[in-house]
Amino acid sequence: LAERAFHRDERVRRAVAGALGKIGSTESLEALRHLLNDVEPMVRLQAAQGVDGEWGRGLVMSIAVRLPEESHPDVLREMHLALGRVGTPEAVQVLRGAAAPAKGLLARKSAAARLAAVEGLALAGGAAAAGALQDLLGDADAEVRTAAQRGLSRG
Repeated sequence: LAERAFHRDERVRRAVAGALGKIGSTESLEALRHLLNDVEPMVRLQAAQGVDGEWGRGLVMSIAVRLPEESHPDVLREMHLALGRVGTPEAVQVLRGAAAPAKGLLARKSAAARLAAVEGLALAGGAAAAGALQDLLGDADAEVRTAAQRGLSRG
């Protein structure tokens, strides 16, 4: 199945991404890593939707590296949610950085990406994620504050 991650037909790669995510084994990590960087957004989306739990911890850094390059809003959101589903300290750290306001005079961050990161923190749970959400309660962006409050009340 992992060999089909390199198939030329997008539909095949998308189906492979979905199947590998359902299998959820460490053996599927390399193929999913490749699919997270596919040229087609729907393949990347399907791959990110399959990342979950303990076995997905091997993809945290791959997703972290991909986040700044991702331009498709649905894929970007799903990658943040995938980090939340994995919930490791590394994933929470990536989400914390993504949810933080931009620093610097010319720095900008997408509001949608920040909100997706807050949602990922809520999914991750645990003390570190709760601390990050607590810090966001004082954010300048009202939507981020509201999302952080919602995330804290969920846990």
